[in-house]
Amino acid sequence: MLMFFSIDIGGTKVRVASSHLGHTLERSVRFHTPADSHDFLTYIKLAFEKLAPNAPVDAIGIAAPGPLDQHKGIILNPTNLAWRNYQIVSELSKAFHCPVHLEHDATCGGIAEAKHGAGKGHKYVLYVTISTGIGHSFIVSGTPVAGRHNPQSSNMLIIAEEHLTTLEEWTSGKAIKKEFGKIAADIHDKPTWKVISRRLAIVLHNLISIYAPDIVVLGGGVSVHFDKFSTLLRRELTQLPHAYPIPPIAQAENVELAPALGAMILSHHRTN
Repeated sequence: MLMFFSIDIGGTKVRVASSHLGHTLERSVRFHTPADSHDFLTYIKLAFEKLAPNAPVDAIGIAAPGPLDQHKGIILNPTNLAWRNYQIVSELSKAFHCPVHLEHDATCGGIAEAKHGAGKGHKYVLYVTISTGIGHSFIVSGTPVAGRHNPQSSNMLIIAEEHLTTLEEWTSGKAIKKEFGKIAADIHDKPTWKVISRRLAIVLHNLISIYAPDIVVLGGGVSVHFDKFSTLLRRELTQLPHAYPIPPIAQAENVELAPALGAMILSHHRTN
């Protein structure tokens, strides 16, 4: 019986999942993202053994923060990790003797939501992940649209309070904690969520203006709390100038699981 694994590498945690089918997550475990990439393989071996003791590893899909060198299988220098030039594909290939597929985490999340989530049934799906970092992907008919490199919306520039900064330093989960002293789960007051919603509205406005999607799907750790800010976000969006009607804004059905599911789908598809 075939056994597929997926690995979703985040700024604070890594999720590892297993599946016999390759398009669902049957079991999963999490561990804190190691500060040093040299410790990563040890944790992965322990996770695989816990999920499927003594099972063969037929393929591995990895959802990783960019920028990536997918041709060489390298995680280059992500903004939310201290890892640098980590040759993750070659290391896992040698350790488990199987195909290993590296993909941008936002692309994986977008694929999962377009095929099996909130974007299902829509041709043009804009997926935006708001977690430790921030990122996006654009999926057309179930296939990601990307340039030579994966889009790095986290590096987009914006002028905030007369200072030039990036979207990640202004809007991400890391930015929220830095400015308000709390993670999204601990924020319950409307004024704070209004500030956050205003910033997210500007981010979404710009991406909607570029892609003109049928639907916007929000994933990642901050989006777990969609009910706290969805009405505020929609209100802030309507106050901005739009060339076309604002598309539906939906919480990802898989929320934090979307990148792991997308990586699983890709590993199964590219292996068969």
